[in-house]
Amino acid sequence: MLKLPSRSDALTWLDLIEGVRVRVRPHAVAAMLVAQSEARRVYREQREGGEGAELEPGSFDDRFTSTQAIVSMVSALAHYAIVEWEGVGDEDGNPAPVTHENIDRLMRHARCYERFDELYAVPAFRESAEKNDLSPSQNGTSEGATNTAGPASDNATPAPTSSMSL
Repeated sequence: MLKLPSRSDALTWLDLIEGVRVRVRPHAVAAMLVAQSEARRVYREQREGGEGAELEPGSFDDRFTSTQAIVSMVSALAHYAIVEWEGVGDEDGNPAPVTHENIDRLMRHARCYERFDELYAVPAFRESAEKNDLSPSQNGTSEGATNTAGPASDNATPAPTSSMSL
């Protein structure tokens, strides 16, 4: 069952690391679509860029390209979501304004990126999946799932196993 959230435009604070927190907007479908589009753009550019050679599926370069696409998707969500922060400063220790460039710089900090991903991006993707009917059943079973195959006939032959003779 899809659980409709209560209408809330309330901003919330997320603690990223000791002394650093960001104030974020609620998740939005439009932001998810932009983030997914950004990931596709980065992936396409990386795969088609360079010397024009196709990336071998599963190769380091292919995995690196996929990871870059994911990072760009999370960063795009950060650009949408972050409207204020505390504990973020410039090189001189002055409070840094929330700008596109500064959000990119914050997301390059591994621990800040990981916490933003964990606290904002993953829940946003999970919420998006639920809206697309892709969520797992509440109790982890297939109890609520629709059957995709009918019952086997009474005269069906069992699959061979190592203990059966053919």
